Amino acid sequence: NAGADRGVQKNWTVVTAEGLLVGHVAQVEKNSSIVQLIRRSRVSAVVQKSRAQGIVSRGQNNLFELRYIEANEANNAIQIGDRVVTSGLGGRFPEGILIGEIVDVRDQKRDPLFKKVILESGVDFSKVEEVFVMRLSER
Repeated sequence: NAGADRGVQKNWTVVTAEGLLVGHVAQVEKNSSIVQLIRRSRVSAVVQKSRAQGIVSRGQNNLFELRYIEANEANNAIQIGDRVVTSGLGGRFPEGILIGEIVDVRDQKRDPLFKKVILESGVDFSKVEEVFVMRLSER
């Protein structure tokens, strides 16, 4: 129920009250806005502890895959429970917004160059009703 009448602008970041990433404003109308969920996007991300960088892409329900994590000694430190946040790369989302926590990490037999990293968002995308829109900062 917030659109141009409240100053909302296209591409602003959308989060839950807890600060979890939901998506971005894709379209602004007079009294409403349409949000593109991260389930339909790719998000540049970083594992907070290890600083490993990758791209979050959709999985099922509130599960996502953190892709392009190299299977190297430095990334062996990635553990279940590590938090994944936006990296700020790509310009769509500011850095440091919580995407979710890692629930599975393992080496892959089919593609041994990369680890398989699964994270879970705390957002129940089927039941989200209220969100916050973050104003883009001037660069």
